[in-house]
Amino acid sequence: MRAGEELARRMRRSGAYPPAVDARLAEAADELDRGCETIASFMRQGGAGRPWVRVLAGTAAERVGRLKMNGRIRGRSALTDLEELDALIATLHYAAAAWRALERSPAIVTDVARPRAEACEALISAVEPGRLDAAERALVL
Repeated sequence: MRAGEELARRMRRSGAYPPAVDARLAEAADELDRGCETIASFMRQGGAGRPWVRVLAGTAAERVGRLKMNGRIRGRSALTDLEELDALIATLHYAAAAWRALERSPAIVTDVARPRAEACEALISAVEPGRLDAAERALVL
């Protein structure tokens, strides 16, 4: 979730997205941040520490994911918007699935997990039209 939040914030900083998509990016970043904080709270309550290796791996994966199919490290390619939106939607799917699994756990309060899952699922639906528009622009032959 942290890598997805970082991705959404970086996407916003690029200034490449139309206002409607940019608004969804802000919502996604905020939701994924809330999710990270909630998970961290669960872990503290359970006596576990922050999973630094996973946090670092997620951050590294987000940074490696900046490489585009055209091999450029810097600059945006025609596929950049599509790739970034695909990655964000995949992260939101992952987060929603994790919350749905936690919702079934007797150790987790359902009223905490369910709203997080529903928020992620709503964001997937909200971001999808922008992803389809990006696909139409990027995949014109």
